[in-house]
Amino acid sequence: MKFILKVIVYSVLINLAGFAVLFAQAEKRESLDISASFGNEVFSGFTQYELDIPVFSEDGTVQLGTGHSRLKFPYSSYMTGGYVNLEYYGFQLNVGFWGQYRSQVEKYFEDFDWLTSADEDQRLAYGRAEPDPELDYWEIEFSYNFRLASLNLRPIFAYQRLNAEFYAKNLEQTWYVDLNDGTIYDPPRQSAVPGNVLYYEQNLDLPYLAFGIGYEAFKDRLNLELVLGGTFLASVEDYDDHIIRSDSLEAWNSGDGGTGVLGGLNIDLNVFEAFWAGIDLSYQDYTIDTDGLQRYRDDDNQVVLANTDTEVRGVIRAVRVTISYFF
Repeated sequence: MKFILKVIVYSVLINLAGFAVLFAQAEKRESLDISASFGNEVFSGFTQYELDIPVFSEDGTVQLGTGHSRLKFPYSSYMTGGYVNLEYYGFQLNVGFWGQYRSQVEKYFEDFDWLTSADEDQRLAYGRAEPDPELDYWEIEFSYNFRLASLNLRPIFAYQRLNAEFYAKNLEQTWYVDLNDGTIYDPPRQSAVPGNVLYYEQNLDLPYLAFGIGYEAFKDRLNLELVLGGTFLASVEDYDDHIIRSDSLEAWNSGDGGTGVLGGLNIDLNVFEAFWAGIDLSYQDYTIDTDGLQRYRDDDNQVVLANTDTEVRGVIRAVRVTISYFF
């Protein structure tokens, strides 16, 4: 343990010393530079949560196995928005907002249910429905620019707050087991339910530490930058309402300390004078362990609360095109 602490301390000191040297070499701007960017973005990926519930015998004395449920919500949203950039003495601050104006999702919302007992998995049910997402997010990025030889380098702190709502509608359900008496269906039984069957809401916080490596070409009229980063502080809060359930099932999940990775490629072209055009490509992948609480009504119409172990995972892909003006 002491060895690990020494490694951490020495790593921090080495990085601070290196940053101090680079800070001294930085190209500083003595005036405040302000720019505004506007554009459109294709924002796609998925978010999902998986919960585990112990399954006991009728008398509650023997655990028969563990029930699992995984709900996956895909999205492909067209966003519009922009951000303001401030730069002073090499420090940069970006603050922006992006909101959905149209969605086009070809994939289905999916619900997987299965039971694990004696190290064997038994499929219980599978459902798919049409997702109807609504998303928006805030982003903040703080960085410091310095030049090293022909490269521009940027340590970055980035933060994204994503707000998402999903309605799942027109459910197609496949049953492998009768959940009331355990009868195995052969062949599986099919059913369909029109209209809204589920509502899901998620508030996701993704703070990242990242590093950008940039290169300027054609007399600084073309800028290329590769960004890589990670996080161990991702957090989430969400709410699920199984509208279709006759027992009025609701669930709440929350967790922090999640991990994630970030990768991006930024391309900026100086069109003329103060106008720049940009294309940004980015990818994020995160996993957050959460604690869940379910509330439903039993056969006697009594409210029942159940604690669950849950996990929220997601992938975000974004392609952004912007026009920027430097004042």
